[in-house]
Amino acid sequence: PGLEQQQQQHQQQQQQQQQEPAAPNGAHHHNQNHNQSNPGAPTALALPVFLSTTPTPTTTTAAERYDRRHQQNADDDASGRGGTAGNVLDHVLAAMHTFYESDKLIRCGCLVLHNLSLREANIPHLLAAGVAGPLERAARNHKDHDVQRSAASTLRRLGLPLMAHA
Repeated sequence: PGLEQQQQQHQQQQQQQQQEPAAPNGAHHHNQNHNQSNPGAPTALALPVFLSTTPTPTTTTAAERYDRRHQQNADDDASGRGGTAGNVLDHVLAAMHTFYESDKLIRCGCLVLHNLSLREANIPHLLAAGVAGPLERAARNHKDHDVQRSAASTLRRLGLPLMAHA
C-alpha cells in the first residue's frame, strides 16, 4: 500500500478507537477487529494491549532481607546508635528489672545478653546500658548453675569482674 492508503488506514483506526467504549478499570486496548476491512494488513496491532498503572509487588529473598538487616546494623554501629541491638537491649533490661523474680525470664535475658556480647560492636552499648547489675544478680542468685556460669562468662567477656557483693 502507498503512503496515501496508510494514512487513510491510520485515520480509520483512530476513528474506531474513539468510538470504542472505555475498557473496564481504566485499561486501554486496541480493537481486535479494526483490520477486518483490510485482510492483508499486518495484524500486530490487532492484539489487545493492556496498560496497567498498578505497580507489581516486589518480592525479596531471605538473603536480600539478611543483607539489608546486616547493612542496617553496620550503619547503626557506625552512627553509634546501637540500632536493633540497642532496642533489644533496652527491652531485655527492662523485662529483667520488672520481672526479676521470674527464673525463666532471667534465664532468657542472660542468654540474650550473652549473644549480644558475642558481637564486638555491641560491647560498648552493653556497658553503657548497665548490664553489670542484672548479670551479677543472675551469677549469684539464679537457681540454675548454667545460668550462673553464663552470666559470669558474659561479665568476663565485657571486662567486668564479678563483684564480691551484689
